[in-house]
Amino acid sequence: MNLREITLSIVLAGISAAAAIAQAPQEQLSEPKSASSLNDSARADAYYNFTMGHIYEQQYEATSNAEYATKAIEAYKKAYALDPKSQVIGERLAEMYWKAQRIHDAVAEAQEILKRDPDNVQSRRLLGRIYLRSLGDVSSSNGQPETVNRAIEQYREINRLDPSDTESALWLARLYRLKNEHDKAEQVLRSILKTDPESEPTVEQLTQLLMDEGKSAEAVTLLESITAHSPSAVLLDLLGDAYTQTHVRAQPSARAGTDLAGGREIFRGSEGLPKTFRCDAGRFGRVSANRPDLPRAASTR
Repeated sequence: MNLREITLSIVLAGISAAAAIAQAPQEQLSEPKSASSLNDSARADAYYNFTMGHIYEQQYEATSNAEYATKAIEAYKKAYALDPKSQVIGERLAEMYWKAQRIHDAVAEAQEILKRDPDNVQSRRLLGRIYLRSLGDVSSSNGQPETVNRAIEQYREINRLDPSDTESALWLARLYRLKNEHDKAEQVLRSILKTDPESEPTVEQLTQLLMDEGKSAEAVTLLESITAHSPSAVLLDLLGDAYTQTHVRAQPSARAGTDLAGGREIFRGSEGLPKTFRCDAGRFGRVSANRPDLPRAASTR
């Protein structure tokens, strides 16, 4: 794609953004019946500056040129000044601050939006991402407990406002675990599984939580029910760890027995599978000692 095509695509994206803001619910842009309602000229100027801000934002993402970030912020600010009640413009301005690494401004703008609209999920997602990133900042380690609480507040609200957002719910569970509030973390994870019982990241995190709490028997039950019809390397590895923790030896299934009888064909590409299932001769011998229908370890060499 040449420069002309790139420029054309960015302009078209900007026009689409302007159309989107123009079609947004009227109460999101401004209060049309209030004394401060925008006249047609001012509204047109707001749309124009919003469109330019979106174009500059796209150029910044394509080039990482800080000059475009500055221009995008300035354009969004002009649009916001003309229509200060617009949630759409406010959200884009806060997001642009974030992209430009102006974190303090991003937080301030998002918080200002939430003062007017506490249920604005996009602003809460932005604040949640900012607080998570702050947790990885070594220089701010002294304030981490407060940052964790702020992050939990945002992700708890996101979970309330959008229960279908599994990724945010998983972050909420991780944050609860970070605070050793395991009961709350388990409650969040089990609520996810009620609507998405096949969510591997959720099963993985719940299993780890159960084993951390010494509930390895529950972890085994959970993993056996999932891996019986949806096995994966990660979950099978966790199942092996859960068996080890409970001192329960894995009983080979009928399918496993068939595979084991195939000698070297046990789990093809085993170098990429978890260590639990890369049986050495000693472990295989212990299993086959209890299963006369399986070949001895020596016969698989």
